[in-house]
Amino acid sequence: MLLWGKDNKAYDNALSAELVNEDKFMEEWRHEGTLGVLLQIIAYIKTPQQVELFNRCQLEAHRDLHPDAIDDDCKLREVVKPVVTRWNSFYSAFERAISLQAAINLYAAHHITHLQDSDAIAQARGNKLADAPNWMRSNGLTAADWGVVTEYLAALKPLKAATKRSEGRGASGAYGAIAEVIPVFEYLLKEYEDRVATYEAVDYKAHNEAPEDHLEINLRAARTKLCEYYSKLDDSPAYYAATILHPRYKKLCDVLWADKPAWLYSNNQAFLQLWAQYNTPRATPTTTIPTAAHRSNEIDDVINSYINPEHLPTTNSEMDEYQRWKQGEPIAADGSHDANNPVEYWVALRDQYPNLSRLAIDVLSIPASSCDCERMFSELGDLLEPRRRKLGPQLLAAMLCIRRWQRAGFGDDDFCRGKLSDEYIDTYTNYLIGKLVAKDNKNTPS
Repeated sequence: MLLWGKDNKAYDNALSAELVNEDKFMEEWRHEGTLGVLLQIIAYIKTPQQVELFNRCQLEAHRDLHPDAIDDDCKLREVVKPVVTRWNSFYSAFERAISLQAAINLYAAHHITHLQDSDAIAQARGNKLADAPNWMRSNGLTAADWGVVTEYLAALKPLKAATKRSEGRGASGAYGAIAEVIPVFEYLLKEYEDRVATYEAVDYKAHNEAPEDHLEINLRAARTKLCEYYSKLDDSPAYYAATILHPRYKKLCDVLWADKPAWLYSNNQAFLQLWAQYNTPRATPTTTIPTAAHRSNEIDDVINSYINPEHLPTTNSEMDEYQRWKQGEPIAADGSHDANNPVEYWVALRDQYPNLSRLAIDVLSIPASSCDCERMFSELGDLLEPRRRKLGPQLLAAMLCIRRWQRAGFGDDDFCRGKLSDEYIDTYTNYLIGKLVAKDNKNTPS
């Protein structure tokens, strides 16, 4: 929605005729405006000849910036081409483009100048103008245009932080569970509400040099779409349950939704129905948990501004396991082992809260996105080399399971001191496959 979405409510105009004009303007801007021109230039650098030309532009830009430097000091880089189905690809494309701004300007100027000369010759001879992309008959990208790209990069940055938080690449596995979904949504809402507020006082019709309102329109559209997705969390109580059973976020929703009692009531009712399915006598052993290093980032900073114990109201209610835990157990400190490892936290509390720990472990172990599953599918595909095509699904599942166990450090402590390298795992896997194939050949009658 931030770049390509459509939402009539994002416009200030209320008249239907004006909305049609706004839609038309936005559509034209997205194709012929700053971002459209930049993306067309990036897409044009695709053939070996164009890549070579762009590399020469990088060298020229490097010489202009460092007159005494030699060409070998210039590290040539490729432009990043965005893919609609790939997360953060437009952010990566804009980020790389800004770092290659001088080279892109030289590259665009080369084509624009060359086409101007060709058009002049064609017009003088009365010939038809050559077919060319629209950006080659434009003024290229000005300093103001690059400022617009920078603004959109800043607007996309919270989305990148949110997706990285949700995809679960944390070394300890602290991130990537659905307990992060509500906090991340609140972070995004605050970010975009603050950004929209900064543009509300801008008069876009003050004079000819006034900025265009496309960014504010796109920010409002993004905020609307964000609210739409946020409301879909009500379809499942697991999101709310995972959040309030997280040792760090246990009272986060009470603070965030203090002015939205209807939200709290409906989500609490859904949670109580889920909790009733687990609220039966059961006990499990406890384990001892070590401490972990502190971690923090901008999302944590926003969350921490809400999770302040002195702002949290006290309540008196029926003391079942959940209420006993909510009132009796302290909020985990930011960066503590309990905050970073909520599943291990609940494993340690299984004797005290046998039923609640079952529910907590069930919901806190649900991934926030399919990224980890997709990485596993890709890894499984890499195992299926041509000579492994006949391996059965059970063996493949076992191989992948063992591979992940070994990477996690499970096994003989004297042998698995840390994460094993992919080279060793591949070598060991090939060894096991060889033994299985040899055994199969031995048992096959000749």
